[in-house]
Amino acid sequence: MADRCSASITIGGKLAAADLPRLLTAISDEGLSTEFDGPKFELKELVSGEPLLLCAHEVSWGTFTELEAFCRTHKLAYTRWTGQCAGVWGCFRTVYRGAAETREGDDAVDEYDVSEDDQILIGEQLARTLGSFRAIADHFARAAFAVPPLVIVASGPEQTEPIAPQA
Repeated sequence: MADRCSASITIGGKLAAADLPRLLTAISDEGLSTEFDGPKFELKELVSGEPLLLCAHEVSWGTFTELEAFCRTHKLAYTRWTGQCAGVWGCFRTVYRGAAETREGDDAVDEYDVSEDDQILIGEQLARTLGSFRAIADHFARAAFAVPPLVIVASGPEQTEPIAPQA
């Protein structure tokens, strides 16, 4: 049996309209909503030009495996907050920078310790490892990555004209 906790994910970047059905399937398969304990996500809740925030309680291992893989495949940026699982792990934030990321595979995803309310934390050991105030400040800046708006485009990521309603 998998350990479970609350988790949320914010998604952004450019997505081709042809790939939207697969995104919606991944969201549906994860049982996500735009609010904790809310109804399952529906297409009418998607607003092009705003990051998409989704969440759920009782998330297996605190990850959205299929949805995150879809995002990485399509270079959609995301941040995921994973709540603690008592006695197993503390809260953490996962960051994937999407099309701006130059690293590949698991190396392209960073994790940061955070509080229950998603405030970035740093322990003494990491502070010593980073070694300078500048390195610590850079660590906080990378962890605070702001997910860009999600924009559905006509033919592909190079397209610039959105086709879904704007915020």
